Amino acid sequence: EDSGLVTGDRLRGIWGLEGKFIVAYSGNLGRAHDWQTILASAIGLRDQPDIVFLMVGGGAGMQLLREGVSANALDNVIFQPYQPLNNLPESLLVADVHLASLLPGMADYLVPSKVYGVMAVGRPLIFIGEDDSEIGDMLRRDNFGCVVAPGDVNGLISTLWSVRDEPDSWLEKGRTGKQLYQAEYSSSMAYGRWKQLLERYNLEI
Repeated sequence: EDSGLVTGDRLRGIWGLEGKFIVAYSGNLGRAHDWQTILASAIGLRDQPDIVFLMVGGGAGMQLLREGVSANALDNVIFQPYQPLNNLPESLLVADVHLASLLPGMADYLVPSKVYGVMAVGRPLIFIGEDDSEIGDMLRRDNFGCVVAPGDVNGLISTLWSVRDEPDSWLEKGRTGKQLYQAEYSSSMAYGRWKQLLERYNLEI
């Protein structure tokens, strides 16, 4: 961008997404992640031409999702490969809303790191996962998105309609997430906390 401001407009053009409402998933969609609810929601929204699911990344779940998209002849789901690190902010900004997911029982073992990238660029998040989880707790406390239970296809679809039809309130959630990221989770904040911890035990960085 000539102004130096990173936006998602360039990639929207390259990927043919101008004028679309973009629901994105970025990163690894693996065996611990819920791809079935995403697929079922895409099937349910196949007659909504303005809504597109953008799947960026890879993993075992991504391959299964590809197979499901092909089997159902969906044209509202597009796939892009992992993006270079220096291109990640622009890629994340293509979306109007991001998805993260975990299968039931996985929240005790995994926290989707993609959540922090979404927060960093100021986009709202829909977490397909258990309400009683670290990400669920964050979303309830800090209101930068919402939780949808795995398998709740109608819940995800109605939430996506809400994001599309009430953009101002959801943009505010995205801004809230970005402010929280800058205050609590940025690399400079993490470095400072590690430094304090190491100094407490008389260790050197």
